[in-house]
Amino acid sequence: MDARGGKSLTVVDYFKILGRKLIRIAPPYYLMWLFLWCIQSRSFNGPIWHNTAITFEDCPSQWPYTLLFVGNIFPMDMDPYVGCYQTAFPI
Repeated sequence: MDARGGKSLTVVDYFKILGRKLIRIAPPYYLMWLFLWCIQSRSFNGPIWHNTAITFEDCPSQWPYTLLFVGNIFPMDMDPYVGCYQTAFPI
C-alpha cells in the first residue's frame, strides 16, 4: 500500500485495520446472531419454525465458535445445518 507516502505498513497499522474491521462487522453480526438464536428459534409454532429449531440444536455447545468468528472453520466434523447461526433450512 502506498497510503503513507511510500512507506510500508507496520504491524501496528495491520492491527488498526483489523480493529476497524472488527468494530464495523461485529455489531450487526452479533445482533443477527442474537435475533436468530435467542428470539426467532423460540418465537413461533408452525411447519417452518420446526426447521428453525433444528438448525439451532447444537448452539448451546458451539456458541464460542460463533462468538469468535470461526464458526465456519471449527468444529471440523460439523454436519451441514448443525451449529449456531445456520440460516439455511434443512429439507
